[in-house]
Amino acid sequence: MKSLSTFALTVLVSLQSIGISAANVLNLSNFYEHYELHQAETNCDFSEFLDLHYGSQKAQHEDEHKEHENLPFQECHHLSHNFYVEPLHPNDLGIRIPVEVIQHNFNYCLLFNSLRETEILQPPKI
Repeated sequence: MKSLSTFALTVLVSLQSIGISAANVLNLSNFYEHYELHQAETNCDFSEFLDLHYGSQKAQHEDEHKEHENLPFQECHHLSHNFYVEPLHPNDLGIRIPVEVIQHNFNYCLLFNSLRETEILQPPKI
């Protein structure tokens, strides 16, 4: 009994992952009864029945029977998956903060004279 219930829950969860809910599974009997009704009235095959209720002829055939509301797979599912991935190490984008220029409050004064700076010892000009 335990393995049967585990199997039933596994099948139910697997079906829900592809968009088939428990209500759709329970309405399969209504689907079969409605198919037998169409077969008795119009003698249509299964592909015509699917086209009438789920295909291109659905809009035209929608108001002919009251049992259409109880058929499975009538609802529309919109599935959306969002994935967010955060990197483990942030990337260095090369953005550098400019170096702050510090203004010092002192001056350097040259306290001796060099002979290079005087004009006396320059070579003669021609």
